[in-house]
Amino acid sequence: MTRKVTGTIALTIALVIGLASAASAYFTASASGTQLATSTTLSSPVTVTAAAAGTTGLTVSVTTGPSTPAATGYIVYPHGSTSSPACTITGSTGSCSVTGLTAGSTTSYDVYSTLGNWISSASSPLSGTTTPAKPSSVVVAGTGYVGSGNKTNAEVDVTLPATSSTSDTLHVTISDGTTTVTVPTKAGSSGAGTVAFTGIDLSSLSDGPLTITVWSTNAGGASANLTAAAVKDTAAPAVTIAAPAAGSTTSTTTPTFTGTAGSQASDSGHSADASTVSVKLYAGTTATGSPIQTLSAPVSASSWSVAASSALTVGNQYTVQATQTDGAGNSGTSTSVTFTAGNPTPPGLTFVNVTTTASSASYNPTVSCPFVLISYACTISPEVPNGNSRTLTAQVALMDANGQVVANTTGSPITIALVAAGAGLKTFSPATVTIAAGATNSGAFTLTLTNGSTLQATVTATAIVGLSTYVSSITS
Repeated sequence: MTRKVTGTIALTIALVIGLASAASAYFTASASGTQLATSTTLSSPVTVTAAAAGTTGLTVSVTTGPSTPAATGYIVYPHGSTSSPACTITGSTGSCSVTGLTAGSTTSYDVYSTLGNWISSASSPLSGTTTPAKPSSVVVAGTGYVGSGNKTNAEVDVTLPATSSTSDTLHVTISDGTTTVTVPTKAGSSGAGTVAFTGIDLSSLSDGPLTITVWSTNAGGASANLTAAAVKDTAAPAVTIAAPAAGSTTSTTTPTFTGTAGSQASDSGHSADASTVSVKLYAGTTATGSPIQTLSAPVSASSWSVAASSALTVGNQYTVQATQTDGAGNSGTSTSVTFTAGNPTPPGLTFVNVTTTASSASYNPTVSCPFVLISYACTISPEVPNGNSRTLTAQVALMDANGQVVANTTGSPITIALVAAGAGLKTFSPATVTIAAGATNSGAFTLTLTNGSTLQATVTATAIVGLSTYVSSITS
């Protein structure tokens, strides 16, 4: 009868053969025909085994030979043929190797006892199976990482060589060094191919380095193990918004959004944080619906910054939110921030390029423009002598809180109305000036005071932009 003995990894096939009867014939290895024994017979081998010696070989062993007379060796032939031995054994017990086989193949052999040049009848056919070839590769499908999105439903893909067979059994384990997850086995592929192990729950493993081990088994035993490194990273990047502040009003209609972001590099225990942050701007007070602007902000030294791509409407509320991903597919999202688009103009107006003329050639006036609060008040001195005419020419400019002239960044022209106070005849040309978008100064205006006028007049320039009014005066 045939008995199978299995080990943890390899499978050994054993064949037990009883003693031959006393009437068994034996014959020479080199001669034809048979002869009856004159005293005793040479029996077939009693116990022989075929154990897988690897992917391309078997070891055929005889552990119990015939008792009387004792065999001096054994010959192993492919089943049904005695033309070319597969291997030979010298001695009453021993083993020999059959090589040149295909990984995972099953072959049959006949084993004969020999004594001198006598050979016994054959054993019953003996079958042996070589071990399967080692799998070619193994990877975590998708990003190559185990992240928060696939930690309970991961997929591992095993690539197999051309000698793979559907009779092979594939084994996969995944370990974090402390805990090991054993994946249910699957059959191999028919020839070269990929077998996908899906729905793997790896939530019990810790974040950090993982080791994936995969091997194949068949009736002959187990292939060599293939190991591959993987990473479990379920921590999303931390991204925040620093500006604008929640509930604030911006000082421009094209505000710059800033914040902090993750800067983790890829290593043995982490995936890399993305090098950009996605910034989405919504109309209204919630980060819902379709964004009106989607911006990409580069990350540098854990910070990011990006300006609105187009001007917002002064007085309207908007909500901004930032998101950053990493290589494992984790996504970190900031708290949403709601703000109001405010007035982008500087806090004041001033007069520049002020000149005066008078009908008296001996009159040489000077102009003084001291900064008072948020405006300049320009005064011509000394006063024009009574009976003379005089002219004041100037331009209106935007200024900041430090009294510096700055450009109009509103994206639209700023219109400024001019009014002169005081008695007498006063003529403006023109009475309204404009500071173009991107410019610092308006066009020039002229105020003419004729004979009989009061000696001084005050010109007030007023600009209304958005929610604020700015006023400055000049006196002549």
